Amino acid sequence: MSGKASALSFVARHRLWSEEQNEAAVRLRRIVEEQGLDTIRFSFPDQHGILRGKTLVAEEALRILENGCTITTTMLAKDTSHRTVFPVFTAGGGFGMTEMQGAADVLMIPDPCCHGRQRPVGYCAMFISPTAVRCRSRRAGFTSRS
Repeated sequence: MSGKASALSFVARHRLWSEEQNEAAVRLRRIVEEQGLDTIRFSFPDQHGILRGKTLVAEEALRILENGCTITTTMLAKDTSHRTVFPVFTAGGGFGMTEMQGAADVLMIPDPCCHGRQRPVGYCAMFISPTAVRCRSRRAGFTSRS
């Protein structure tokens, strides 16, 4: 035994996934390897239905699958012309939430049950993520999924 404590993932610590999602994550890891996917896109629909997010190389994407990927709160404050329209550097960040002020980071947690292969792009998979805001030691009541 190495003596190191085993750290639970963010998803496990907060019990965010169902058994179905845990099983899907195992399948997705296998699919990424078997199909030789190069990149994985983590996206969420904003209030206008526009997909926003990050594209990561597959190896790194698999590492963050259960721990999330940080994005800036300004991604949640865009209009359809991609301009930030809320005063993010004011108290409450334009949302009335101290966790959102100052263009703070939020954690995007992928839903392994919501994925698909992008045919035109080639070797890329995409996850649609319900974005949950988590700041410091508590989870703020905000999600892009209703």
